[in-house]
Amino acid sequence: MLIVAKLKDYYDSAFGVGGVDKTCVFQRKESKIKDVNPFKKFLPKHITSTSTETTCTMFVVGFCGKLYVGAHFANTPQPLLKNKFKAFCVYGKDAIEEALKEKKLKERNIYYYLTTAKIPKIIRELDNKSNLDLFFEYKVPIFTFGTKLVLNPRLKRLEFYKVFDSYSAFQEIHMFLSGVLGNKEKETVGVSDIDRLEAHGFDKKTSFRKEKQK
Repeated sequence: MLIVAKLKDYYDSAFGVGGVDKTCVFQRKESKIKDVNPFKKFLPKHITSTSTETTCTMFVVGFCGKLYVGAHFANTPQPLLKNKFKAFCVYGKDAIEEALKEKKLKERNIYYYLTTAKIPKIIRELDNKSNLDLFFEYKVPIFTFGTKLVLNPRLKRLEFYKVFDSYSAFQEIHMFLSGVLGNKEKETVGVSDIDRLEAHGFDKKTSFRKEKQK
């Protein structure tokens, strides 16, 4: 698979491993779709803990036909913080809840709110579920949604290598572009009535010919 992009992503390092399929080209151009929230029933946009030190933003990564729920943890922008840490992302219910506990976000704040009300529902409805509609609609192998729908985003900044290593991610994208999206493109090409009949075993030379009257 060839990748055409201005900026690199983490799985680009797998390019050339096992050969290069030049017939499959990934035009990785990032774009944002405004005022679209395909997950508004489940996904909160942004939630801040009552400790005022930590923010947790839930998001969804659409990757090659499946959805993955993640959470981004970071310090709030304050000059004097007792518990400073480097921002990070985690994926899945167990990892998210473990991160919430590690940051000591307990009752009556973000930990209580997410674990009792939001996370189980988000995970149950979205995480690791197949959903091809958005992939087909926008003709992309990757999208994300946090506060905006982003097509073909860079996944390194979301630490998606915690879900797929570079080689696996590269192979998944290659197979999805050449297989699933490629086959969908073929299906949507206009097919004539004659072609449809031939596909079902009719002979175009005889099927439309009127029988001679005796």
